Amino acid sequence: MLEKEIQKHIIDYLRYLGWFVIKNNTVGIYKKKTGKYIPSQAVGLADLTIIKDSRVIMLEVKTENGKQSDGQIEFQENWEKHGGEYYVVRSIQDVDNIISPTNKYKCNHCGAIVERESNKQWIKSYCENTDKDVHLIKQAPFN
Repeated sequence: MLEKEIQKHIIDYLRYLGWFVIKNNTVGIYKKKTGKYIPSQAVGLADLTIIKDSRVIMLEVKTENGKQSDGQIEFQENWEKHGGEYYVVRSIQDVDNIISPTNKYKCNHCGAIVERESNKQWIKSYCENTDKDVHLIKQAPFN
């Protein structure tokens, strides 16, 4: 599936769920009259900005094998440095894992499922099972 097709499915899904979705124009413009190309003012800007209940998230949509450009990586680093949420997503499931209200996280070291209060996709924490500092990865909603 092409990036633009994945992006359309994600936009439709998020709007269905009541999210305010902005599709960011991340490409430059070609002026026919002058024959000049005007590059985008927002180099590296994520494809989508989504907002709901005061939560603002940047989503960069990629195919299964797609990779971020240097500009996108730099934008992500700056966005996150200022406390923003930014994710590279490849499917509706990726998006659902990010926006789901679950507080369940999986320890990347021992695999234990723990509950923590956070909106982040992953957080640093302490694993009581292994007595180590670890990353916890947000899990999809559990039934």
